[in-house]
Amino acid sequence: MAEAGEIQLKVLLFPLGMHKGAKEQCISIICDNKGLEELHSGYKSENQCEEGKNKVEDTLRFLPQKGITGVPTYIFSDGHYHSGVLKKTWVSKLEL
Repeated sequence: MAEAGEIQLKVLLFPLGMHKGAKEQCISIICDNKGLEELHSGYKSENQCEEGKNKVEDTLRFLPQKGITGVPTYIFSDGHYHSGVLKKTWVSKLEL
């Protein structure tokens, strides 16, 4: 749907504490200017720059304040959100 221009996709890196090393991975992805492909392939470097640390920490504070505690979470333009993988039947109900 994103590739077809039907929805806008923004990714916030939200490393959950139960995943050892996830926070450091997210920080290194930001610091090294990497993307989703590297996230999915397990990219990690020793680069833990302040900008990356600040962005990840900001996200870790912000999303739980909005009631978001899991990934993936989809936030829709009307303010509603859905945590967990979207099923085809749910996606078909979306008004795009």
